[in-house]
Amino acid sequence: MNQCGPDFSPSQLAWFCLKSQPKHEHIAALHLRRRIDTIDVFCPRLRIRKNTRRGPVWFVEPLFPGYLFAQFDPAESTQAVKTTPGVSTIVSFGLWTPVIHEEIIQELRADFDQQELHEVTRPPRPGDSVSIANGPFQGLRAEIIRVLPGPKRIQVLMEILGRTTLVEVGANEIIGEKPVPSFLAKAPNLLKKKGAIWATAEKPLSREERLAP
Repeated sequence: MNQCGPDFSPSQLAWFCLKSQPKHEHIAALHLRRRIDTIDVFCPRLRIRKNTRRGPVWFVEPLFPGYLFAQFDPAESTQAVKTTPGVSTIVSFGLWTPVIHEEIIQELRADFDQQELHEVTRPPRPGDSVSIANGPFQGLRAEIIRVLPGPKRIQVLMEILGRTTLVEVGANEIIGEKPVPSFLAKAPNLLKKKGAIWATAEKPLSREERLAP
């Protein structure tokens, strides 16, 4: 395998980031677990409730589209990992293959259940940008001004025939943007502090640095 992170022995378990084939994150995780007995796989997904033109619908989406994480011994399992159905490659930058710290994976895992799902249940809030899902204003963009007490009514501001108008709609009539899980607010600091893949990959080692004693 290509050179890994600092203080890493090529004959030890470590976490790596894998790139999956398009929309095959969960499939890649399934095949990895079936194919390699010693591997640990983490494929975090979000369960999100969205209002659609068909009404409220639950969707499951990957937290990191196109990527998942796996812990394995690169000296033994690199080829098996790379040739697993659903896996495109092990993420690397030239000869630099970043290793992800165990603590980062465990911090992320703490916010997911045994099925590696995190349910996002963020209610509509003033200032949110939304689309109207049905009714006479279907398809129009709007901004939530106020969430009214009572039977799930919302005041939104939208442009109708060139005029900005305040309209009251039902909460099930709006389609909000994809909510961001609250636990991700701590992710940038955690990744920076622990030297995760996004930090270690900022500047790959030069040839001279790799060959230095």
